Amino acid sequence: MRASMQLVALLRDYWFAILPVVGAIYLLAVRRKKSLHRIPGPVLRSISPLPRIISAYRGHSHEDDLELHRKYGPIVRLAPNSISISDPSMINKIYGIGTKFIKSPFYELSTAHDEEGLIPDPFILTDKDLHSRMKRNAANAYSMNGLVQMEPLIETVTKRFIGRLAQHADEKSPADLGKMIANYTMDAVFSLTFGRDFDYMSHGDILGILRIMKVASFYMAVVS
Repeated sequence: MRASMQLVALLRDYWFAILPVVGAIYLLAVRRKKSLHRIPGPVLRSISPLPRIISAYRGHSHEDDLELHRKYGPIVRLAPNSISISDPSMINKIYGIGTKFIKSPFYELSTAHDEEGLIPDPFILTDKDLHSRMKRNAANAYSMNGLVQMEPLIETVTKRFIGRLAQHADEKSPADLGKMIANYTMDAVFSLTFGRDFDYMSHGDILGILRIMKVASFYMAVVS
């Protein structure tokens, strides 16, 4: 009891000196955790997620990440628990069926649940075993042969897209390619999934799905 009282008195009298020391030890521990200190990157990013959060909030993270790769190389530490790899040769090793890497908690914000629990989605599952099983079962659908078989289902949508590009070229009018591709993607997905599309390319985001996705993507980018 006496020792506890002495400790409290010590903290009360010398908090102004103890606090910076504790803070420095904490930041050092964060910087060196899990041997990530060996990965190059700005010191501030290795001890705080704030620079990454601010970059994502301002919508500049893609440009900032490219600049960091130009400065530090193909592997960069973006935040205390986040690294970025720009080496294409690592894609199969990281995302292949036999990979030992697991998805980060970033994807947990995208999970959906119903009255029976988690709705498994191989694109966002963080359960590695379940993800591997679902990915293995769906692999044939994403093979080149499988994609070729699906091509007739979106041929009408593709012709409509090319026709609109040709119209802009003939009229020499500017085209918002990002918006056009987003609308084309929605029509292609609906055509593949339901057998018909909603002609997003003519009517725009009539179901409000792109608007919801934009809000959700911003939320995930900043919060995750």
